[in-house]
Amino acid sequence: MNLNSNQEVFNMFFEFKNIYKHQIYNRYKRMSSKNLEELIEYLQNNDIKEEDSNIQVELNYYLEFIAKREKYRNNSFNSDLIILKLVKLKMDILHEILNNLDNEEVNYMSKIQAKKYINVKEFEEIYDISKSSQRDYRGRLNNPLPYHQKVFRGKILYDVDEIEKWFENEYK
Repeated sequence: MNLNSNQEVFNMFFEFKNIYKHQIYNRYKRMSSKNLEELIEYLQNNDIKEEDSNIQVELNYYLEFIAKREKYRNNSFNSDLIILKLVKLKMDILHEILNNLDNEEVNYMSKIQAKKYINVKEFEEIYDISKSSQRDYRGRLNNPLPYHQKVFRGKILYDVDEIEKWFENEYK
């Protein structure tokens, strides 16, 4: 492989990096801080081999990306270097997610906690309970989910204090 083809591979890698970063970010942004730290520790402490299925899938995805972009398919790639770069990129993204996670959660939760009422969508984002499950909880005979609705079939709102009390009673 000559120097020009190496440069092309690295240029394609950086183009791929932006797409890959977005995908990794979306895949891992919902993980808890503890799980992210465990994943980062695993990536740092283990010998990453080509047989590692996650890395192999990502390597295959990268190679497919290059194959689509590249005119000449006869080039061979230095897969060890690419694997190391993918692992480093993944670790960098996970560190970035971990650092941003705390800030985003604090900012978002402080905005929510400042509110007296939250809507169905905010309830779903905070407590990870779907709209249909919320409907089921509201319709229960024993210990229903407290809500406020001014007009029949109108917007449903939850009082934050009532919800906190409901969760305390629900999981005792």
